[in-house]
Amino acid sequence: MASDSKQNPDPSPDNDLGIGYQVPLSGLPSRFCFGGLVDDFTKSQKKKVRELIPIGLSRDYADAIKGAKRICDSFVEGESDPREFYMKLYSTVKNKDKDIVRRYDDLTGSQYFLRLSVLVLDGVLTHDDIECLDAELKERLAQVEKSFRSRRST
Repeated sequence: MASDSKQNPDPSPDNDLGIGYQVPLSGLPSRFCFGGLVDDFTKSQKKKVRELIPIGLSRDYADAIKGAKRICDSFVEGESDPREFYMKLYSTVKNKDKDIVRRYDDLTGSQYFLRLSVLVLDGVLTHDDIECLDAELKERLAQVEKSFRSRRST
């Protein structure tokens, strides 16, 4: 039986962030690359990222509540179809819950850069929020964001 000589194919220059984003890895130091999900953040960097996670999570919760409120506010008793509005409400909360699970569940130190990048790309965390991070980490996030935005516009 012939064996495949390429057991471990060369990694693609792009890596999927898990929610459909393709981010080029060229130019990023390996310690910040998504491919191996390896980072060697300092303790202070990890601490600052851990402080940002609850901010993002709170904003995601608030976003879900605002979406549900919009649906409930548009319901007119006696005129609107309750089933239709219930399904809209259910779908809104369920979809937001999927986002929350992807962003925050099983979050370990080796995934901090990946998840932090997604939070910034999705606009959950602002540039003002990440001001607390050191210059090196902010620069890496800026590289990912610039790369993503340039690919998005083409």
